[in-house]
Amino acid sequence: MSETALSILVFLHLIFIAVWVGSQILVAAAVMPSLRRITGGEDRLAALEYFTRRFNHVAWGSMILIVITGGLMVSERIDQVRAIFGDSILDARWGWIFVIKMTLWVLMLGAVAAHSFLVGPRQLELNRQALEQDDSWAAQHLRPLQRRSIMLSVGGLVLSLLVLGSGAFLANHLYSFQAA
Repeated sequence: MSETALSILVFLHLIFIAVWVGSQILVAAAVMPSLRRITGGEDRLAALEYFTRRFNHVAWGSMILIVITGGLMVSERIDQVRAIFGDSILDARWGWIFVIKMTLWVLMLGAVAAHSFLVGPRQLELNRQALEQDDSWAAQHLRPLQRRSIMLSVGGLVLSLLVLGSGAFLANHLYSFQAA
């Protein structure tokens, strides 16, 4: 693959990473606080359900494109690392950074997927039930799940930033293309 094609892949990869990480920050800093200000419970839930559905399409669509562009770039870079260091990519810093990055990525995917597909939908369901219950019911059933939701969201964002940082070290070939 030419360096021009590789540069285009990096460009596309970074766009989709910006969407993935930027959307997490935007949701935490602006969307959720705004939705909480909607006083009507039914209206708030309707807005949250609509937003969540749309957000998941954008976020997970971006992740699919991150995986595709990243996979294409990695296959090229692994060949380059092997040409310099031999069969084991772990003989180069690049290989160790890549292993760390992929470990963080799997943890991040786990946290975000758990939130998107398990905790978030359950939280919406309990919020709907809470409309017909008193405050003690919500405190008992909903609040613990809200704490887990926040922990998964924050954890997913922190892990996303660590994956992004690892990518910066991978891309610095003066650093990463050195012996381990």
